[in-house]
Amino acid sequence: MFRASTLYSHASPEDRISTKGWSMDELLKRGSNFRPVPTFNVEDASLEEVVAVVKHHEESGIPLMLQNWHKRSSWDPELLSASWLENWQDAGSEIQVRNVYTWDDRAMCLVDYLKYARSTTPFATPEETERLYAKDAPFPTEWDNWLQENLPEYVLNFKSGDISSTLNPELQFESLMTYIGIGDTFTPGHKDLCGSVGQNLMLYAENGGCSFWFMAATEDAREAGSYWRDLGHELDLETHVATVDEFSKAPFPVYICQQAVGDFVIVPPSSCHQVINSCGLTVKIAWSRMIPKSLDIAIKGELRIYQRVCRNEVYRTKTTVAVAIQNCVKEWNSRDSSDNDGLQPLALLLLQLLPLYKQMMIESYDVNHASYLTKALDGESCHCCGADVWQSAFVCDQCNIYDPPSSEVGYIVICPPCYLDGRSCRCRTMQPVQDRPFAELLELGNTALQLLSMYRSHDSIPVFAEDSLYAENVPPYFRMSCFLHLFRRETELSNNKRSRQCNTYRNLHIRRPDQDPHPIPTDSGAICEGCHLTHCFRHTLEKFNIHCASLLLRIPAYMDIQKGESANLKPSLVPHDWHRLHNSSRSSQSKEKYPSFDSTWEEWLPCLASMYQPQRYPGSSIVLGWYDEIESYSLRINNGATGRANDRSRRTKRKKPQLSSSSSELTSLTSDEYEPRPSARTNGKGPARKRPRTSKELSSDDALSMDVTKHILPKRAPAPNVKRQSLSTTSRDDQISRLLQRVEHLERAQDVARVREDALHERLQSLEAELSSIKAGTRTGEQPQSNWHSWY
Repeated sequence: MFRASTLYSHASPEDRISTKGWSMDELLKRGSNFRPVPTFNVEDASLEEVVAVVKHHEESGIPLMLQNWHKRSSWDPELLSASWLENWQDAGSEIQVRNVYTWDDRAMCLVDYLKYARSTTPFATPEETERLYAKDAPFPTEWDNWLQENLPEYVLNFKSGDISSTLNPELQFESLMTYIGIGDTFTPGHKDLCGSVGQNLMLYAENGGCSFWFMAATEDAREAGSYWRDLGHELDLETHVATVDEFSKAPFPVYICQQAVGDFVIVPPSSCHQVINSCGLTVKIAWSRMIPKSLDIAIKGELRIYQRVCRNEVYRTKTTVAVAIQNCVKEWNSRDSSDNDGLQPLALLLLQLLPLYKQMMIESYDVNHASYLTKALDGESCHCCGADVWQSAFVCDQCNIYDPPSSEVGYIVICPPCYLDGRSCRCRTMQPVQDRPFAELLELGNTALQLLSMYRSHDSIPVFAEDSLYAENVPPYFRMSCFLHLFRRETELSNNKRSRQCNTYRNLHIRRPDQDPHPIPTDSGAICEGCHLTHCFRHTLEKFNIHCASLLLRIPAYMDIQKGESANLKPSLVPHDWHRLHNSSRSSQSKEKYPSFDSTWEEWLPCLASMYQPQRYPGSSIVLGWYDEIESYSLRINNGATGRANDRSRRTKRKKPQLSSSSSELTSLTSDEYEPRPSARTNGKGPARKRPRTSKELSSDDALSMDVTKHILPKRAPAPNVKRQSLSTTSRDDQISRLLQRVEHLERAQDVARVREDALHERLQSLEAELSSIKAGTRTGEQPQSNWHSWY
């Protein structure tokens, strides 16, 4: 099972990050891209003024710090303190604390942790092996009551400024949490889930305790993710603590603030941020809110990444959009049509939500939706990736989701994007289902459009109809998944369960073990009629940078079904014009370091599949897809030095054949594998060579050995024209000796190839580092110290 500690990256004890000697003035001088976080003094401000400032920064995407809440008359220093926590009724309960050096969690009594925090040195030392941070500690009800009474309603969760308040209470995600830390404990660089707005208020501190925040603007989210990959890490996984020097070299502005007691930090949607505590004990509370901008960021980008890495969505974003539109329609109908002031916020919200609603419908629509089973999916999540299942899914009631299996009914639910990636249950007999009739979704969208048109003319949003559910940058997940399901069902009904041989890399003389010809089910690859080769979907992505969705889209039967015509399903997947497509495809390695969802889905979908791998094991009842690294649940980074090193380390090493010199062992070893076959007629030209085994008779290792040996090893001298003798022990020894020589030559050639590959990777890494430094020097106005002559 995947554990965060396997991916966690931190410096050696001598190079650990320490805040000793840090100050705002000193930090801002260390980077030309450093900016102070804008602040707003709330000591004498009205709550309306505070809300206006918060809304402005949410829209601009710039971080904000509201200062001096503790100087307002409503602040309660006795309630909001560590001493109150020690006397709290649940102070004896256990909390989870994390060792920031090993990333291991363990249970600890809250009172005991407070004693530990006060007895530990304020800064990290090279010799220490443990520094504990209490994250996600319980949130006292008394503190929650104080928030409800003294903070603006807009910044509270499940209130007017949180669109997830439209959900039923059982579907809402409670994000309130308490952070208790000491100096040099930290939260690695990350983004808050689903583009939510992060909020953090420091309640209490001892011995000068404070926190340093490093944040990026919303518009720099893609740059931040790409930069984290340059550093060899993945931003969404919280696995890397960036140093001040690394932040200073970032290709985007970095906003810094020093948070003290009474300071309220607002983190805008999709902002990359990192927090490092300093000096003594600090107690902070944090929670998140979903705003319409968060829904847009999540549905158009974040959720697609979560689906690939199997990260739980938790906020139920799509359900929130649909329920919010329903509530807008109900409230609109309850108001007077002449109440422009009351209708204006509803109209603005619908204008933001309806384009997202249409995208959701495109992803969940299939032309044969009326024939599918209707099953209530409220509250369901994909059992593989954890995504919110809104309208369409694949369900299996034969397999049991419980591990180990339980007598309790536990049917398996898989979302359409996962099904399209090849993920499924064990029996693979899942059925497509719909949560409600699709006509109801169309009716809701058109009702909202009609209300908008009565308020103001809006021609930019077309009427919702089945023939308009297409978009270049939105993949029709459910349509293509249903076609894949139909092909599987027809294959089983026709008893056409034979497999095919993937030979994408047939002409490659030196191959990795996973590139050898291998059998695949008929639904896991496509046939090219032009070159008469079968390509499995995994190798299609790797070699041609083409996702299986692009192939399904070009199968004549799929196109006929979308037109409402009868389809003639062939026993294999044969895409139209596949030969031209893969011959004109670009290189398998995408140059993008972060997927750009502004392009067409045929461009970003393969980029997404090749960049991200599952980061948790979904359970033994789930079969992972053809793009998932089954043997390792660690991130595969294609565009960084660390990623290449990880990729090489996963390659399996071939075992040397263990050949014994004893005649008895030789006989048992060679009886099946090396016994010569009957000779063909020689026509007086000497004994005939043995018939070479075909690819079906060869194991993957033998096939690779034969292919490489044929092109690398020197040819042997022709056999002398002598009569063929019976196979004696001596001739067997000669045969084994020649075999060992061939194996030795092969291993030597493979070693040379690996050395050359490693040298090329190292050279490429140094060139990328040099290019980054040149770009950095150009941005700061320095003259780049070019070394172009050494590149060739």
